[in-house]
Amino acid sequence: MEYGVFLHHILKNLHYVSDFTSLAAQLQNGSLAQSPFATQALQQLTALFKNPDFAHYYSKPFRVLNERDIMGADDRIRRPDRIVTDGKNWFVMDFKTGSERFEHHREQLRDYMDVLHSFGFIAPKGILVYTETCELIYL
Repeated sequence: MEYGVFLHHILKNLHYVSDFTSLAAQLQNGSLAQSPFATQALQQLTALFKNPDFAHYYSKPFRVLNERDIMGADDRIRRPDRIVTDGKNWFVMDFKTGSERFEHHREQLRDYMDVLHSFGFIAPKGILVYTETCELIYL
């Protein structure tokens, strides 16, 4: 398993900040500790959750949809990493484990946002999360 797949697997099971405590324990000495990526994942996730902008989207007022399929008008299925809503605003988050920024990252996120918009959600916002640098890029 590659690091990116490992981290995405972890992130899809995190709904709120409160979930991070038990996850950290699993990464340190639980079932996930056996992975060669456990230490790196714990370091990156700890840094991300210390970022208040990131942690905000893991707070309780939000309803969370992790790794859910959505289908556009073209009948293609997409699977955004995380969609959160407070009932009024919609945010699509896409996690990138590398440090390089590519235009196709933005294009992919815009595609997710366009599909949500086609469902009638007003102006969904996009957030690219680069886990290696803890950088959030808002679209």
